[in-house]
Amino acid sequence: MSAPRLARPTAILLVSTILASCASYTPTSRQVVHIEESKWQVADNVAAAADAYLEAERQKTVFDADLTEANVIAIQLAVENKGAKTMLVRNSDVQLVLADGRSFAPSGVHTTVARVGESGSVVGAGLAFGLIGVLVASNAESKARIARTADYSEKAFTDTYLANGERGDGVVFFIPSTPVCKIDGATLKVRFVEADTAKSMVIDVPLPSGPYGKEVEVTENAATNPNSRSDSSVPEAAESSGSKCAAL
Repeated sequence: MSAPRLARPTAILLVSTILASCASYTPTSRQVVHIEESKWQVADNVAAAADAYLEAERQKTVFDADLTEANVIAIQLAVENKGAKTMLVRNSDVQLVLADGRSFAPSGVHTTVARVGESGSVVGAGLAFGLIGVLVASNAESKARIARTADYSEKAFTDTYLANGERGDGVVFFIPSTPVCKIDGATLKVRFVEADTAKSMVIDVPLPSGPYGKEVEVTENAATNPNSRSDSSVPEAAESSGSKCAAL
């Protein structure tokens, strides 16, 4: 005996109810952050400036997510070429350096989206509505993830060639190996490469100080993070299990 079919109005109502509880994502406009000229670091005809998304409201407005909760740090990077030679700035050549000397490489957009996630809706819909809930929620989650990935990719800093007088900007994402409480003494190292000679130079860009997240117990050693580059000068206490969250 086949299972009874739902009446069309009932089916529509059920799907609508499930969708209301599912993950969704609406891309926001790409906001170009204006960084004060006084905060730009200039050296040898190149310049760079940075601004970190610390406040939850700014994170929600630009990324529709609580990045702090997801342990993701988003930094708006702006670069400029003031010289005659074409310069290249790669996303992978940017490093986040903590006050204690540890540094982190950027995380890709897909890794960042997976960390922020659209999780939870599928399980919840399955428990509440059974198989049809799983199917509808899975489809909604997939669409939300695709939309978020496309939006983050549009906002991300990508490898940029700069001719004389040109500027480039975008967001660089980092996922530190330990939770971050505050931004104090952290810098962004930005490498500029001459396109024709491959000669390079690095500018250190100070990041603004301010609260970020909350104190939590650290149980993960920084060495377990493939994006972490440990420095021998880092005190052992900063990486030991049970210590308070790292200060960026």
